[in-house]
Amino acid sequence: ALPNETPTYLQPSSSIVQYRFKLHHKIPIDQEALHQYQERYPEEIATVETFKTFLQHHNEQEKAHLTASAWLIKPSNHHVLLTHHKKLQKWLQLGGHMSQHEYDTKTTALREAKEESGIENIICVEQTILHLGVYYIPEIHQEPAHYHFDVCYLHYAHEPCTTVKSSESNALKWFSCSELCTTSQEPSIAIMARKWQLLSHNILETTDMMS
Repeated sequence: ALPNETPTYLQPSSSIVQYRFKLHHKIPIDQEALHQYQERYPEEIATVETFKTFLQHHNEQEKAHLTASAWLIKPSNHHVLLTHHKKLQKWLQLGGHMSQHEYDTKTTALREAKEESGIENIICVEQTILHLGVYYIPEIHQEPAHYHFDVCYLHYAHEPCTTVKSSESNALKWFSCSELCTTSQEPSIAIMARKWQLLSHNILETTDMMS
């Protein structure tokens, strides 16, 4: 069983669900995907319910943003690419906000993975959600404190995996999942590494095809 997620920058609160954001005409997260996630990780039912409530609202406020991210794996050695976020000064998975022209979080996650890694040949391997996270983002450079409701998907980078950091990053680095499980300063990263390790044996065929 995976441990409960309690990252230092996560501040869960019942008031989170009062914050609203503007959605397009369709909900940007597939409801069946949320149901599958809850079945896969029953210990995270509270997080799933928070997301469901959040997604029922349609008016945007500054205190909550919908984001999407990519757990980007190098098939040759199963290392994951993290970015040292310039604003937050943390090693995090690649990701960011939905644009006004995007209608689902999978599209956002793939775009962010390409933009933040500099790698063009990336595919979303696992269509189900790898991780749901609600993260408290403190006030930075006069930007008010707010929450990120993040949906993370598993992606593979096609070889060769030559990276180019974006303007939002201090550095990019490939980490082994075992390293992240034991040494990461962010519990959410360690949890995603463990989830990937549990999932990896189910998608070895895809790994072999891309190696």
